[in-house]
Amino acid sequence: MLDKTFGGLPAKASLTPVADVDAAKPPQRAFIPLDVPQTVVTFGGPGIQRHDPDFMAGYVVNHILGGGGLSSRLYREVREKRGLAYSVYESLLWMDHSALFIGNTGTRADRAGETVDAIEKEIRRIAEEGPTQKELDEAKSYLKGSQMLALDTSSKLASGAAAIPARQAADRLHREAQRHRRRGDARRRQKGRASDCGARACSP
Repeated sequence: MLDKTFGGLPAKASLTPVADVDAAKPPQRAFIPLDVPQTVVTFGGPGIQRHDPDFMAGYVVNHILGGGGLSSRLYREVREKRGLAYSVYESLLWMDHSALFIGNTGTRADRAGETVDAIEKEIRRIAEEGPTQKELDEAKSYLKGSQMLALDTSSKLASGAAAIPARQAADRLHREAQRHRRRGDARRRQKGRASDCGARACSP
């Protein structure tokens, strides 16, 4: 049965290069009416890929903005100061060919606009002003400690080790895509130079 079903497939796959995708739409809001008692707010924007040299800096800033649970800026502004929602979170999402930051919260329908405004204000504030030194120190201390706790048992170590090949494979695919793109660019430049040389040779 397996031979009949899959026997005609090639022994080695020929993968088609996948282009990187940037989430670069201008800021916008979309409202989808649903018959539910609460308004769910999902927000996001362009993120940072895992192989980017600034990834770890972005990871720390993300923790300060919305990934740090009760200590995050979004939690303090949306939950503690304004009482707009029970919880609010935001996280980085990185893939092989794209990256996003995405977050979520839920609130009363009559306070949804105020909630979105508060979230947007905090995102803009950290983008323009950055975190404080105190926030950086606390975030780095927490993240380093949580990393140690994530590897404090044999099963956690095994899970972490099992994830390494997947990350390495993703890195290899990214490097191969970059090499393919560079080869294509070089061929186009070479073709352009040849065309220029031919045009000059044929000019009177």
